[in-house]
Amino acid sequence: MPQDILNVKQYLREFTVETACSIEEIWKTVEDQKNDHNFKILKISANTVDDVIRLMTEKIFYDTYNAATHWFIIVISIIMGPVELNVENVLSHGTYFDRTKPIIIQWQSMKSLDTLIYFRNAGEIHFCLVDLNDKELLTEEELTSQDDFDFPLVLKALQSNLGGSFNGNLLDITVDVKQEFDTWRLIDYVARSGDSLTLRFLMLFPWDLNERNEDGRKVLEIATEYASAQTVAALLNLPMSVTPETEVLLTNEQVQLLLPIEDINTDTPLTIAVEKGRTDTLTFLINCGIDINCRKKTISGQHITLTELAWNKQRYDNMLALLKADASYPTENSIRELEEHGNAAIALKEFIKDIVSFHRALHEGNTEKVKSFIKGHPRLKKAHDLNNQSALMTALEARQYELFTLLQSKGYTMAEHEDLFSSYEMLSSQQKEDLKVAKLKYFKKQDNTHILFLLSKSKLHIGQTPKEVNQDCFAIIKDLFEQLDEIPYLSTIMKVLEYSESLEINFYFKNEIVNDFKAKITSDYKAGRLHIEVKDSYDTIYRLTHEFICLAIQNVYRNELMPYYSFDNRSENQFKEITNITVNVKREFDTWRLIHCAARSGDFLTLRFLMLFPWNLNERNEDGRKVLEIATEYASPQTVAALLNLPMSATPETQVLLTTEQMQLLLPVGDINTDTPLTIAINCGIDINSRKKTVSGQHTCTILTELAWNKQRFDNMLALLKRMHPIQGKIVFAN
Repeated sequence: MPQDILNVKQYLREFTVETACSIEEIWKTVEDQKNDHNFKILKISANTVDDVIRLMTEKIFYDTYNAATHWFIIVISIIMGPVELNVENVLSHGTYFDRTKPIIIQWQSMKSLDTLIYFRNAGEIHFCLVDLNDKELLTEEELTSQDDFDFPLVLKALQSNLGGSFNGNLLDITVDVKQEFDTWRLIDYVARSGDSLTLRFLMLFPWDLNERNEDGRKVLEIATEYASAQTVAALLNLPMSVTPETEVLLTNEQVQLLLPIEDINTDTPLTIAVEKGRTDTLTFLINCGIDINCRKKTISGQHITLTELAWNKQRYDNMLALLKADASYPTENSIRELEEHGNAAIALKEFIKDIVSFHRALHEGNTEKVKSFIKGHPRLKKAHDLNNQSALMTALEARQYELFTLLQSKGYTMAEHEDLFSSYEMLSSQQKEDLKVAKLKYFKKQDNTHILFLLSKSKLHIGQTPKEVNQDCFAIIKDLFEQLDEIPYLSTIMKVLEYSESLEINFYFKNEIVNDFKAKITSDYKAGRLHIEVKDSYDTIYRLTHEFICLAIQNVYRNELMPYYSFDNRSENQFKEITNITVNVKREFDTWRLIHCAARSGDFLTLRFLMLFPWNLNERNEDGRKVLEIATEYASPQTVAALLNLPMSATPETQVLLTTEQMQLLLPVGDINTDTPLTIAINCGIDINSRKKTVSGQHTCTILTELAWNKQRFDNMLALLKRMHPIQGKIVFAN
């Protein structure tokens, strides 16, 4: 049969010891690959043994080895002389290497062709020397009769041309991945014996883990039945440092090697581990994130859970491991049956008693017992009772709202078959209020979590002109969000969006595609996908406001952007009445129009609503007043901001850059001696050195200071002086 050679190109890295250079200068190429899952062999070339010894005693060398995830073979090539090793001296340097990892070291002289191979299994202290001088060959019968398929035995088998070939050099080994010995392949025997070092060495060759031997077994099925977590990790090409408690994220390919196939009733590695395997192996698979609620299809066509498999096989140790990982209980079980089944059954029974006591404490509102259970079982997040009801549901049904929120704060969740929303809707108004009050005790949100959430859902699209783009684009976006957050009702909307099922906010900075932005890129509110073109601050804030409101309406009502539920006819009619409002912008009431009255009252919310209609702000009423003059005389900055269409977050301290049109609404006209808004109140950003023409035709300098002085508005004058405005004329101080 054809044999496969070791894939040196994939797994081997080379390093040459140069006495003229320090190791730090040339070692980085090796150190940078310590987390590469393909880096498994390092070949070191050196002139003498002493050169290698000096290298291997360098801290940077063994630190790299100990931190490496998959490197476990060192092949040393001595160029100038024989491998004259003081064995005790060489082995003493092995204390530098992490004992939790397996290791193989081959020493070879290029001059004399002498070879020494040392190895040490994980957890062992001393190195062992492979006897390469034993030339007696193994027979197939002798091979298959062995119980312990360790590294020397496999090398001996290969040396005997059983399953491959070995001529004394590890890099020249060949392996036949198809050859079987009494229905099993070489890798199957090693997997059964649980030798992770030998298994990692054999995995340097291209075995098909999905292939079954003549006995109908896959190698992973054999490993999960007989061997340890380290053996399974070796087959899955996981890091060597794994333990049963190690949490590892498996790839989809690795998961498919372990999970059962729904339509096939054959065993799989996972179901075998549950029914027959070691508990530490099952625990390791659980910690790898395997779905413990998956089901096995039986011959009769039924689908049974993993806990039912363990229960039926009386594997109470494995059942306990599953329950501690939040698996559901078997549909039929009796605690009394556990009394006669040894230590595993006793441990399972004690765990179940703890669970029953925990749910009783939830019913009774015993906070101390609940906290004690949570502390003692930190991994449980559902903690099913014997009826597979979650602890969270038990607390909710018992109306123990503080315990309910305590569990939520610890990460507890509902069981898969439970519906939190439906259970919440069944509560009365008072019960909902009680739950809300209880949640405040455990969920005191940071004020800006909704902003951080929206930032996390934001994506940048920067065009072809990076010099024109502010490099800190996310800082710009964060500032936009913070400006919106200062507006109370928009802050509420942003907090609603924090609970969006799906959200993606795309920001386009100076992008060439924005020329026909609205035509080609439109927001998809149902999918939660928004597109925002970043122009000037006002335009972007307006766009964000519009998009956030639309998305919030869609998220809440799911009714084609209508702010009412599809079945709520009353709200629909009220909404239509509001949207049918018309306003006569010319009609006056006792010389004042509607907008003038709103401006004098200072109701900026009403004023913003009225500004949805086309008022002419330069037009005077029958009383000769403009609306901005009224607002600046009687009302607040928010009222003026509403008329100027400025952000709703405006305060007296707000600095705003006005447009030319807004300036013209506020500045005095030089040739007219009437008052203007500027002469009545202080506004940031206005040219306060502008002049007002008096009745006598004179122009005053710095009109605000003199006007304030003449009108004895010392409060306004003080504000001007604090801004270091010049004063013309004499100021007489009282005695």
